[in-house]
Amino acid sequence: MRILACLVVFSLRGASAFDKLGKPDDEPCSFAETAAGAVLIPSAHALQQCNHKVWSGYYQRTLDMAARPPIKIWELRTLQSGHFIFPSHPLGPRNMMWQIHLWTKNVTTSSLNKHFFSEFPTTSQPINCGLTISKPVTLYRAFAPRYFQYGHVITDLLPMVFWIYTTMDTSTIAVETDSKGKIPQFLQWFDSKLHERIVYVPADTIVCTESKVTVLNPKSWVVRPELLRLSALVAHVRQHVTQKVASGTVDRVIAYERLEGTTTTGRLLDKSQFRRLVDLAKDALRAAQRPPDSIVLYNGKDGDKPMSFEQQYRLFSSAYLVFGPHGAGMGNVLWMQSADCTARPAVIEFICSTDTRSVTGCYVTNGLKKLNRIMSFWRLLAGAPWVRYFHVWMLHHDDHESNVASVDEVGFNISLYAALRGAGPQMRRLRGLRV
Repeated sequence: MRILACLVVFSLRGASAFDKLGKPDDEPCSFAETAAGAVLIPSAHALQQCNHKVWSGYYQRTLDMAARPPIKIWELRTLQSGHFIFPSHPLGPRNMMWQIHLWTKNVTTSSLNKHFFSEFPTTSQPINCGLTISKPVTLYRAFAPRYFQYGHVITDLLPMVFWIYTTMDTSTIAVETDSKGKIPQFLQWFDSKLHERIVYVPADTIVCTESKVTVLNPKSWVVRPELLRLSALVAHVRQHVTQKVASGTVDRVIAYERLEGTTTTGRLLDKSQFRRLVDLAKDALRAAQRPPDSIVLYNGKDGDKPMSFEQQYRLFSSAYLVFGPHGAGMGNVLWMQSADCTARPAVIEFICSTDTRSVTGCYVTNGLKKLNRIMSFWRLLAGAPWVRYFHVWMLHHDDHESNVASVDEVGFNISLYAALRGAGPQMRRLRGLRV
């Protein structure tokens, strides 16, 4: 069957996403002209295979939520001393958990959001404190499994914790740690002073507090922590990122590959198709008069060892284009450099579609039903306004349950040329760096 290219660009701004990429350099960046410029580019074949209408709802919900100010989402409640615990999920450590069991001397959890706080389990035995915090403390439990999951640390832990750190000068911050101690390592790498302010609490540890306790209490309509992914929080992190020492050049294209054996959430690509995608990228680079050997294959490893946080930061801060499937490695988009509203690097992320219900990681189950799980780091990073974001549908690869997905190659190819058209002379202004 001949696959025809479809030049429909699913952006809700009306005009093409490529004719206006930002405001003039002397004006502040507009969220509507940066984050809202995200697009989905399908081929005619993908349009036949997928229900593309789900994109418009996903797009609008992302922008509506990301643009809200924190004051509209939660309140800060300061309580008297007491004790708390970050309980494990009853179904095991791979399940997402964000609730806190809490007791304080002056407030019952019935006055707090029941989806985030519950009463500390009653017992006839004296409380056996596994940890005691003497200073005033702010509690925050990130939306994450109980093991170190890089993508969730970047999108659900770091922005909120850094916001607390920069807005509440005197408070100690209590966060949940992972069993291997990678969360403390990451936060120490990111900002050593932030790390010094944090008390790392293992799951199921009873923590007694001797001073005031502050909690972020979401509004009653907030039932899950995905709604806490706000542009204002990510902006705090980005401001700090721009002050870090970057790679010195912006001259690379990163092709992200998820490897079998390194993830349990699927969305792997067939090896032969991944090679074709890289070849398409090389052809597009030649057409844009850019060196095809600037492509770096990234899978999170340096040889047979995991890349360090610093290595990943330096690699992605040197990239003007990143492409690959949705996965934790795409969280490194956070480190990409931009010069202004116009001179922004590009990301092409392959996302799950209604055609990938048989692909592990592209659905959740509700009883016997499979529900689509469409997710992008554009959403997880609250619009990611420092990059130009392109999306391409993933399609089913096998007719049976599989870890492997296919990619809409024609949609990817169109996205490549669109992204590189925006990576011409204007990209040479990226932080005044050579590209």
